Amino acid sequence: MRKDSKDQHRINERIRVPEVRLVGDNVEEGIYPTREALKIAEQKELDLVEIAPTAKPPVCRIIDYKKFVYQQKKKLKEQKAKAVKVLSRRSVSDHRQMITITTSSSSMR
Repeated sequence: MRKDSKDQHRINERIRVPEVRLVGDNVEEGIYPTREALKIAEQKELDLVEIAPTAKPPVCRIIDYKKFVYQQKKKLKEQKAKAVKVLSRRSVSDHRQMITITTSSSSMR
């Protein structure tokens, strides 16, 4: 399948632990030897992706890795867009308050 060294998740043959916990919609959940999990992924023509490497045993999912990365990037982009909207609204209102204060104080003189 695919092996990209720059990616943040270990996939397929890069997973070097003796056994993994498989989770997901299209597979029977449980603890499997890594080789067996790889065979299941190959049969389904998908990738074995390690999603929780610190768990004992590590948690893996059988998914299309490129689609998974695309969805992660899309979520991150949406979160950044929401953050920018909140910041821009807030800074505009602060600016309007300053103009109002300045205008009202100059008209009172």
